[in-house]
Amino acid sequence: MRVGEGAVRMAGERGYESLKNLMKAGNEVCNEISKSLQESTVAHALEQLALQINLESEAHKHLANTLVKDVSIPLKNWADAQLKARKPIEDCLNSRFKAWKDQKEIDKKYRGRSYEKTKEIELLYSKLDEAPKSSKSVAKDGSK
Repeated sequence: MRVGEGAVRMAGERGYESLKNLMKAGNEVCNEISKSLQESTVAHALEQLALQINLESEAHKHLANTLVKDVSIPLKNWADAQLKARKPIEDCLNSRFKAWKDQKEIDKKYRGRSYEKTKEIELLYSKLDEAPKSSKSVAKDGSK
């Protein structure tokens, strides 16, 4: 059906009655849909859903405020107090650890020197053991 043909059919008194009946039927359908939405379970379900969501959001808000007030703030205060108490102990421990580490480096250096000197002493003793033999033989040769 083209636009022009529909306009011709609706022309005249008979067309006017058809248009009037069509509009009346459209109004009735809209009224029925409106009534069913107002009276139906869909509208009621949506209202109940909105109410339930609102109640749950209030419960979550109350829970969050309670957690902040009863858990988070005391825990933060306790952690701050522990930090203040722990800071001097950690500073003392760090200074003693640094002193121990420095002493360990000094000990390591002295151990290395001690090892070198021990090797040197052993070498001198071995030379000393060899030296008297040759000097004894020189002394014996000189006495003959």
